[in-house]
Amino acid sequence: MLEWETLELLVTVKAYPVVSDMHGECVCVAGIRTDTGVPAWVRLFPVPFRDLPYAQRFKKYDIVRLRARRTSSDTRPESYLPDANSIRVLSHLDTGRDWFKRRSYVEPLRAPSMCAVQSAQAMSGTSLGVFRPRRVLDLVWEDAQPRSTRQQAKLDQLSLFDSPSVEGLEEIPYKFRYRYQCEDCARNDSHQQRVLDWEIGQAYRSWRTKYGEEGALRAIRKRWLVEMASSAKDLHFYVGNIARFPRSFCVLGCFYPPLRTSTAPMF
Repeated sequence: MLEWETLELLVTVKAYPVVSDMHGECVCVAGIRTDTGVPAWVRLFPVPFRDLPYAQRFKKYDIVRLRARRTSSDTRPESYLPDANSIRVLSHLDTGRDWFKRRSYVEPLRAPSMCAVQSAQAMSGTSLGVFRPRRVLDLVWEDAQPRSTRQQAKLDQLSLFDSPSVEGLEEIPYKFRYRYQCEDCARNDSHQQRVLDWEIGQAYRSWRTKYGEEGALRAIRKRWLVEMASSAKDLHFYVGNIARFPRSFCVLGCFYPPLRTSTAPMF
């Protein structure tokens, strides 16, 4: 068995919870190592996030420390199996000075394009990346496939042992996808990738209650397409691939600080 390591990382991505046959309800987390001198990607899976004590329930852009180890079941170079009991929240990076603290970790890892991330995957197995899309064309959605009978049975089994305060995991009935061009796309080419960020699922749940079904979808489109991709934002996509289909990437989250008017380097 591979040895445990102590990692510190800046959390940049929390995907919406999924139901695993082996692990039950769990979350995939990605972030940037803060203890390696040079920023480096790391993926943590599975994280039983909603089962964690509240003091351990980290937010995006928290810096956390934990024990983790490599695993033979996921050979992607950034992937670690976390010891959830060891998670400690150390600090939080705020948005002051146009997200200066966050940019200092994200920008050194920025790839030229989505096509460049895919090329790196083919050459070295890279499975995480961040880049600026050249042009965001649309945010679309389609009906999601309902949970399988086996997945629902797993959740029902787990609910017997959950605290009454833990809310059941609600299915999001839609798959949201970005359609965009990266810097290396030809004139008529584009990428279309599913958005897996927890935020978009939670926004749907919250806004459906507030605005109704159609109103929630309009609000999501406004937030993720009109606002985040506006000319006032320096939009980047965090992307990651799927273990079973390493050439298939999804949008794991968005990084959208204010667009800097100065072209002078930050660092």
